[in-house]
Amino acid sequence: MLEAEGKIREEKRKGSPVRVQRQDVTRLAEDFADSVSFTDIAPILGVGRKIAMKLRDAAELPVWIPGGKNGPKHRYLFRRRDIEAWVDELIPDVPPHTEIADDCVLLADAPNRKHIPIFDLIEAIRNHRVQVVARFRDYPKFGGAILRATQVDAAVPLHIRRKMGAQRRGLRGRYSAKEQRVSRSAPAELAPDSTSEHPT
Repeated sequence: MLEAEGKIREEKRKGSPVRVQRQDVTRLAEDFADSVSFTDIAPILGVGRKIAMKLRDAAELPVWIPGGKNGPKHRYLFRRRDIEAWVDELIPDVPPHTEIADDCVLLADAPNRKHIPIFDLIEAIRNHRVQVVARFRDYPKFGGAILRATQVDAAVPLHIRRKMGAQRRGLRGRYSAKEQRVSRSAPAELAPDSTSEHPT
């Protein structure tokens, strides 16, 4: 932990005894007691593991001790209070609701239901283009945030909206699949009549 904070010099990292200040020991003990692993992040945020991984890998979440192949430890460690502060900065305090209106969507569901990347959604909330109107029941503050569905739709990037529109129309290149099948088949009036007689 001291190594991750840059408090141990490079030449002191291989078994050499180091002097540690008492206040650092006390603070690290408190931080460690408040720490959670990445496994706990998804339940704390109230989202799926896939969304939590995207937030972690994009350095969106405040990491205390980096993990993985680029970190000093095998697993990531987060301080719960850092995560809560990150959520509080993003999601305002709103009243709890026991139902979700038809014109609203949960933040946790929005990426899949509205086809919006989580990063674009977070940026839209930060820029006040998407409004958090309430919090769903006892759900976590982040994933349980209730959003205006029309505002989420408007925040979907243009290239995704175009792609979804093309898929709904069933387009394949210049023509639809049905048009391509028709163009490849011979017109009925040009097809040979099996009942007609041919001169011998």
